[in-house]
Amino acid sequence: MQVYTGKRDGGQPEHGLGHRVVSDLVGNLQGKNYHIFCDNFFTSVRLAEDLLAKNLYLCGTTRSNRTDFPADLKPNKPAVKALHRGESLFRRKGNIVATVWKDKKVVSFISTQCNVRGDETVRRKQKDGTYIEVPTIPTVTLYNKYMGESITTTKCASITK
Repeated sequence: MQVYTGKRDGGQPEHGLGHRVVSDLVGNLQGKNYHIFCDNFFTSVRLAEDLLAKNLYLCGTTRSNRTDFPADLKPNKPAVKALHRGESLFRRKGNIVATVWKDKKVVSFISTQCNVRGDETVRRKQKDGTYIEVPTIPTVTLYNKYMGESITTTKCASITK
């Protein structure tokens, strides 16, 4: 746990509060191949790059308006608007994959540990009480497993080896 007491003085330039918090909390895990799971406040491409350099892997939802998130995966792009439930798009930069997946709405992910395609499904309840199986991607399955039963979780982070 880290209590925020304000902006740090001096030292190295920061890449955002979320980046600093995760980096500080996992500092002693460097080189141990742990998998870090974060919600959208913490996850960014820059964090994924920095963790990979330390042999740590990242999976998390992210905010599509982050400056380092691929421009063609932003919600206002035609290809993203055209997605149907269960469909996804991705962009890769080395071992970092940015993905948008459509459930009821579009959800954005950054991952350094998942395949971009799979045959998984998630169970979703309909208004009439019945359930349907919605196609999903391995990133969503892994994220839901370690961050809770819903991709709209409020947990901050989880770590697994």
